[in-house]
Amino acid sequence: MSIKSIIYASVGTVVIAVGAAAIVFPLLPHPGIESGKPPLAIRASQQAVIEARKKTFIVPIYDAIRKDNLAAVQSIWKSFMASSAFEEDPMLRLEMARYLEKKGVTREAHDHLDKILNPPPGYSSTLQHSGEVMSLWLKTAGGESKAKLNQVQMSWNQAAMPMAHSDSGSGDPTGVAKVEYMAAQELEAQTKPKDALAHYERAVQLQPGSSFLWSALGQARTRDGNFAGAKDAMAHAYWTAPSEERAKIKLFNRLSDADLNRSKP
Repeated sequence: MSIKSIIYASVGTVVIAVGAAAIVFPLLPHPGIESGKPPLAIRASQQAVIEARKKTFIVPIYDAIRKDNLAAVQSIWKSFMASSAFEEDPMLRLEMARYLEKKGVTREAHDHLDKILNPPPGYSSTLQHSGEVMSLWLKTAGGESKAKLNQVQMSWNQAAMPMAHSDSGSGDPTGVAKVEYMAAQELEAQTKPKDALAHYERAVQLQPGSSFLWSALGQARTRDGNFAGAKDAMAHAYWTAPSEERAKIKLFNRLSDADLNRSKP
């Protein structure tokens, strides 16, 4: 083969390879473009902001709570709110609310809980449906609690009536059953156990598939001295709970097979 032929063949191979690359390259995923993810440099910058926020504000707040330093907790939170690094953090707000309520700073605690229950647009959290958040929210509402409960009940009745007779599982209560549970919690905080018990009873009627509500009713009946009724409620809690939770419910509440069989669906 002549030198000229070898050169022509080599050039042809290069042209084919370049052409193939031009076809294949656009089809390959490119991080930050076709993948829909931000480029690596932007992701690194975002991570740096998150780490700075954690180091400058979040960790010091938790540390001040652990050390029971109220002034430091309030000061760091105020700085966090005023900074460009601020971002809603429902878990941090709940921890703040717990601590502030224990220290008697109920107005500030209530404001944090209000933000969890009514987050800004674009934010949501499972804590919006937390029984603890609802209970603390009412407990810290002070003299406004009755009016607030009525307002919440009206809005939930309108928005959640399709769920009023929900048979959802063992999680937190939903719809009107949630309102009944909240009312029971508030009445217990006011040391009105008999009135609270009536709300627990209505809650399980509205949402009979909630192991959470049956357990709450069982505890309320125990406090009322109705031990047979408490056993019955706890047996219902057993049957409505996920299978992996049943052994714990049976052991903790000392339920016999006979107790369970009486309430077996």
